[in-house]
Amino acid sequence: MKTKLLLIGILFLGLCFSNFAIAEPIVGTVTIDPAEPILKSDVTLTAEITDTNQVSSVTLWIKECDENTGLCDDPFSIVMSRGNSGEYSADFTLEFNSATFFDYWFDVESDDNTTTIKDDSYTVEYGTESTNGGDNGGSDDNGDNDSPGFELIALFIAVFAAIMIYKKKR
Repeated sequence: MKTKLLLIGILFLGLCFSNFAIAEPIVGTVTIDPAEPILKSDVTLTAEITDTNQVSSVTLWIKECDENTGLCDDPFSIVMSRGNSGEYSADFTLEFNSATFFDYWFDVESDDNTTTIKDDSYTVEYGTESTNGGDNGGSDDNGDNDSPGFELIALFIAVFAAIMIYKKKR
């Protein structure tokens, strides 16, 4: 009888102190198009996400940062759409004006459990075309290209000419 109680006690303690192996979702191949995005460009991110449990949704989080100043924009999230064979994809537009890279991570919901998957390798450097703080000659919705200064030259010439004409008439 004592042996049975001892075995039950050992089993009970073993269950209390054992770590149940809960299968975590795994992020496989991640594809980013374009591979080196530029400021204010459209980006598509596709990731293979596997889990032994049923995945109900995957949320992609993006945080754009400027390496030179250390400033980061507030992170934003996008619910990814499920494709074939465990692939999830999301389209988003980069918005932070002075960013040089962005970090991303995933929140995977499965069986009433949310798992956040972050990794040091989840950083994407912007292409060299983005280093001037503008979008390299392209135009945004306002028609400007984030290159201030050149229009001021015409303004200074016009003011100088107006002053010279005004002084000649006096």
